[in-house]
Amino acid sequence: FAGTWAQPSISVWTYGSTSRGNGNITTCNISGFFIFLGSLAIPWYNVSISIYYYLTICHGWRELRMKKSFERYVHAVICPIAMLVAIIPFFMDLYNPYYFYCFVATSGSASIAAQFVFQGIYMTSVILCTGVIICMMFRIKCHVTSTTRQSRKYDSSSYLTKVRKGTTTST
Repeated sequence: FAGTWAQPSISVWTYGSTSRGNGNITTCNISGFFIFLGSLAIPWYNVSISIYYYLTICHGWRELRMKKSFERYVHAVICPIAMLVAIIPFFMDLYNPYYFYCFVATSGSASIAAQFVFQGIYMTSVILCTGVIICMMFRIKCHVTSTTRQSRKYDSSSYLTKVRKGTTTST
């Protein structure tokens, strides 16, 4: 659904677009909307997955609690916000050919400032999501490392290794 076929056959826009398209303004708007929607929603759903794993691994949340206290709110927040932010450029005529697909880009009537605002929202979203995911991964790693250290004292193979080396005292 994405690619140069959705671009208008006569491209007058900048950003590397050439007349490779087979589509029209409508196909470009539809393609740009879905690409921008995915570009906004997918990073936030990745954040929700990392938080899901954090709550499951580090706090022992089970499926029922996750559905009641987390999952419904994730969908209630991510979907409407992503849809709203992706719909606004549609009404501002900002979905135009952008290199090899249609995305938020200026045309003759659209403002360059509006393009930078929406591309800034996109880039800020990606950077923020990346930071949150890295933090969740680090917290999970620390929790697993701590749990592994605590469980080593109950590991029979590690106890036998200490006995062979003579580093343990008998009780």
